[in-house]
Amino acid sequence: MAATFGGIRSRRAATSWQVVSYIIMIVISVATVVPFLFMASTSFTESFTMMTYPPTLLPDNPSLKNYYEIIVNFQGGLFPRWFFNTVFTTAMIVGGSLLLNTLSGYIFAKKEFYGRNVVFALLLSTMMVPRAVTLIPAFQIVNLLGLFNTYWALILPGLASAFGIFMMRQFISSLPTELIEVSKIDGASELRIFLVRLSCRSPSQPWPRWAFLP
Repeated sequence: MAATFGGIRSRRAATSWQVVSYIIMIVISVATVVPFLFMASTSFTESFTMMTYPPTLLPDNPSLKNYYEIIVNFQGGLFPRWFFNTVFTTAMIVGGSLLLNTLSGYIFAKKEFYGRNVVFALLLSTMMVPRAVTLIPAFQIVNLLGLFNTYWALILPGLASAFGIFMMRQFISSLPTELIEVSKIDGASELRIFLVRLSCRSPSQPWPRWAFLP
């Protein structure tokens, strides 16, 4: 009987803690989302009504004037161009870094070659160099290559990173090695083996795409 009552108390304690944790997460989520909702709401109001008290999430007289001003009149209507530049360079960097970092991580995780650990350690050591230290040398290299004021000046420096390669290496290392041997017996090429391994990730192991955002 004592064991039964003890089990009931432990289950009740676990349930109570679960309820408390859910309440805490809900409060944190609301506190995080409300400022963004307020920001989106004020974008549809006139400038003189943004600081009214008490603040409201739903504007009294919603208007698209602010969006018209920033798209058409702000800096001579260059905002759409700036927005396109941001979206285009981000898409290119994320896509390119996924490809290059995944291929590099696969090599470091599943391929044996002389000096692999040394090369990987040297690669990781570059993460200790502050980003600000490399800004001027990177600018000089881009300028010497004739890429100044082009999309490539923004895209190329972000196509590969030590952190991205490290993340993908750790991810690929968790996949079973036996698939490589089976694929080789079936006559699969290296590219096919690489694609097969990536397709075997579980739902609990999504691709860490967030690691490659600029």
